[in-house]
Amino acid sequence: MQDIKEALGSLLHDKDATSIQQDLVRLWRNWPDIIGAETAQLVKPLGHRNATLILGAEDAVTLQEASFAQEEILDEIAAFFGRQPFDKVKFELLSNRTPLSEVQVGPRISPPVPHAIPEVGNLPLDGMDEDSAFASCYRAYVRFWQKQRQNGSDHR
Repeated sequence: MQDIKEALGSLLHDKDATSIQQDLVRLWRNWPDIIGAETAQLVKPLGHRNATLILGAEDAVTLQEASFAQEEILDEIAAFFGRQPFDKVKFELLSNRTPLSEVQVGPRISPPVPHAIPEVGNLPLDGMDEDSAFASCYRAYVRFWQKQRQNGSDHR
């Protein structure tokens, strides 16, 4: 149980959302080191909701045993961070969910390089009804690419 000074201090802590997310990523990545490799095989992080840590396990017996170790888990997390980011732990069955400690985050994918603007407007529309859906769509397509070319967006 925290005294009011500690509770207000952690509540009013001036961390922004990005640094909180970075702390959580550190927690997930270091999960086996924080609670021990054996326990980490049985109890896995699923996320958090406000100041509640959500942990999962494969079966109800493991969840029951882990619930008795809630205070030790919170103490280990507090030792890792030097403060307590969570005030309680909620336990749930994994139910085919991927624990956050097992999520692999790769490098950011760069946006695709735009291709050259195609040559458009050469399709013969002779004999086609000018009001047909195809003719209307094709005219809009041609206008789009002509506007791109006028704006200097040709990436050839």
